[in-house]
Amino acid sequence: MSEGYIEDAPQVYEGGAWPSDKPIPVTVETENAAPEYGACMTWNIPQSGVGQPIQILTRRLRRSEAKIEVNFTVAGIVTFNSNLDHLSAGQGYVVNVPVPGLYRFPDWESQQPLYCIASVAGLTVSVIDESFAER
Repeated sequence: MSEGYIEDAPQVYEGGAWPSDKPIPVTVETENAAPEYGACMTWNIPQSGVGQPIQILTRRLRRSEAKIEVNFTVAGIVTFNSNLDHLSAGQGYVVNVPVPGLYRFPDWESQQPLYCIASVAGLTVSVIDESFAER
């Protein structure tokens, strides 16, 4: 039968534990940690069939999220995808907007790049790319 913990007994480290007098620093990034950087950019989105899809976000390992807003000057369709080949075939996150205006899209919480193309001319996309600092 195990006696359990004895306060005055010497402690024995087993199972690969590392005896040390110094604490090991541990950093944990959670949803509660605010991003340190935010890069802002605005693009004019080319029309499908006239121009090529453009990359609005690059691959970024320390990305927290990217906030995306599209200004529709006319009714139209905008398509987003992280794969350029699929976007050229018309596949991706397709949004049909019947009324002109400024629309906010779901936050991009991925390290992957993001490409965009529109069905009509005159659309602009604004992005705030938030990221954590390198540690």
